[in-house]
Amino acid sequence: MREVNFRELYAKQTWEERAKVLDVRARIFRVLDYMEKVTESYKEAKKKHKKGVKEYKQTLKDLAASLEEAENDLQRAWGLEADPNWHTYWLAPSACTCPRLDNYDRLGFGRIFSADCPIHGK
Repeated sequence: MREVNFRELYAKQTWEERAKVLDVRARIFRVLDYMEKVTESYKEAKKKHKKGVKEYKQTLKDLAASLEEAENDLQRAWGLEADPNWHTYWLAPSACTCPRLDNYDRLGFGRIFSADCPIHGK
């Protein structure tokens, strides 16, 4: 993906196109909010050594997949080609332990995952 000036792109969009961008961003924020709630339950269960930790991790991974699709939709709503190398919201959940600064430095060139990340790790 080339360098994009989103201000210029926004100025060229119709009201309907702008609404689509805002709708997708709202969906992203809802997924992130739900991820935070699941993360709290996951941390609590892990701290108390309760059953269900695997289920919480799987839920987080499923939500990460939803977030990935929403980021693709956001790129399309902007009129761009969907490219996961340019995604940024995937790093937002507090449970994510992937290196943020390294990933922002590599934006556009691929991702660096942390093996112990409960969302993106193995």
